[in-house]
Amino acid sequence: SDSDLSTSKDEDEDQEEGEEKSALAKAEDEDEEEVNMSALEMADYAFLSSVYASLTAREAELKWVNALRAAEQAELHAVKEELKRRDAADRWERSQLTAA
Repeated sequence: SDSDLSTSKDEDEDQEEGEEKSALAKAEDEDEEEVNMSALEMADYAFLSSVYASLTAREAELKWVNALRAAEQAELHAVKEELKRRDAADRWERSQLTAA
């Protein structure tokens, strides 16, 4: 009967130890899952950051292109104005020659 009690005690201890190991393994799995999720979140963040950086660079490039275009338009306008001025000067000169 003493051996029955000690066997029962051993079985209880074995069961408790098994439950502790199972709980520990479950906790480790959950920790690993959290680490994996955290790694995925960090990868997502890194990807989104690179997309944002790329879009920001593209926006800066487009602003530069627009500024260049505006400068070219201003230069073209200045050239047209100079041609008009020269044309008016030529007409005035011709009118002075024909008047003389």
